[in-house]
Amino acid sequence: MDRNLVQTREGGADTVVGDWAIEVKRQETLSVAVWWVQAVDQAKRVNKKPMLIYRKSRMPWRVIVTAQDFIALYGGTVIFDELIEVSLSLGIRLLSNPHMTEDPQGWQTKVNI
Repeated sequence: MDRNLVQTREGGADTVVGDWAIEVKRQETLSVAVWWVQAVDQAKRVNKKPMLIYRKSRMPWRVIVTAQDFIALYGGTVIFDELIEVSLSLGIRLLSNPHMTEDPQGWQTKVNI
């Protein structure tokens, strides 16, 4: 995994990992909708799936992907376009070996690796 050091000047995702083009933001004022548009545009340039990772100071990292991409990894059907926000730990698992289990209380962030 290499960081795209010229991405500000030339555009493109912050980094690409496997099938994912990743945009990373750490700012005090959240602009998630704007960042998501940027992530999608940059992912299209490199023919990858968009992933946005962001946080404010002293807050946990959050990861946003499309429901379509999330469900494609774990099974199920997407009826309409939506986004899913998950913890950083689950977002990292999306980049590697995803095998989520279902629990009686609903989807959990338990992953079998």
